Amino acid sequence: TLILNPVKPLSIGASFYNGKYGAQTMQYKRNRTTFGLKYDDGKLLVRSEYIQGTTKTTDAYGYYAAIAYYVTSKLQPVLKYDYFKSDKSNDLSSATVYMLGANYWFAKNMRVQLNYSYRNFKNSFEKDTNYLTTQLLIEF
Repeated sequence: TLILNPVKPLSIGASFYNGKYGAQTMQYKRNRTTFGLKYDDGKLLVRSEYIQGTTKTTDAYGYYAAIAYYVTSKLQPVLKYDYFKSDKSNDLSSATVYMLGANYWFAKNMRVQLNYSYRNFKNSFEKDTNYLTTQLLIEF
């Protein structure tokens, strides 16, 4: 992994993994390449990443972009777009997730996240889903 910081709020990164998985007698190829960027000036956060990889003989890729902005010192709305295609050769193997959420810091080291997501599948075998998630984070 290589991460560059050309200016203070901006990070640009790339990573490469060339490996194998499985039992010693039957190992399969697993390669990953990623490129990403992050801009965080303390008020505005923008993140994006692209990943491509090969597992056994299947090539896949995906990307996401997220933006968050502090509207107050405790409230941060978040938008995210996420796309993944698990098999480049199969047009029906993709899914897209649209997410709208918020982070709220109710104490110095405690925050709650609330996210609504809509997951859209390209194929007709899997049903599109709506889901609501919440998470409590405590730092110590």
